[in-house]
Amino acid sequence: MKRSAFTLVELLISLTITALVLVAAGMAFDASIMNYQANKAMSDAFIRANQVLMRMTADLRSAQAVEPSEPNSQCTMITAAGDDITYRFEADEEKIYLDNNVTSESYILCGNISSANFDRIAAVNDANLPYVKNVDITLTVDVGSFTQKACTSVTVRRNL
Repeated sequence: MKRSAFTLVELLISLTITALVLVAAGMAFDASIMNYQANKAMSDAFIRANQVLMRMTADLRSAQAVEPSEPNSQCTMITAAGDDITYRFEADEEKIYLDNNVTSESYILCGNISSANFDRIAAVNDANLPYVKNVDITLTVDVGSFTQKACTSVTVRRNL
């Protein structure tokens, strides 16, 4: 009776092929994990930037007054609740701060911001005093090699 079995060479070849398949699967899994982490970091940063943008939009829409003449890297206003606040971008830190101008407290609202612009559209009222009609806000979010912009245009309703 003749027995059929694998030879040692056939066994080594099958183990080598199995090892190559497992290494390829491991590399693909590792690449997918790295891609997921990069996408999650960008998504989280962009969600935070959008939340800050929505907060600034709400405050500007209902503001009692907005400072018309200041650098484009910040926006100072008196909110509907009467708070004197400033949204400020620090380029060297890549962060947006909320400053309470009465208590001198400062809070970090968002990081991973490579640029932020507050472009004001001003007008002059009947008393010949300047006021802000609109504010265009642009935030650029950078995480690793990913860049995303978030923009809005806000009309100060108190001035309508």
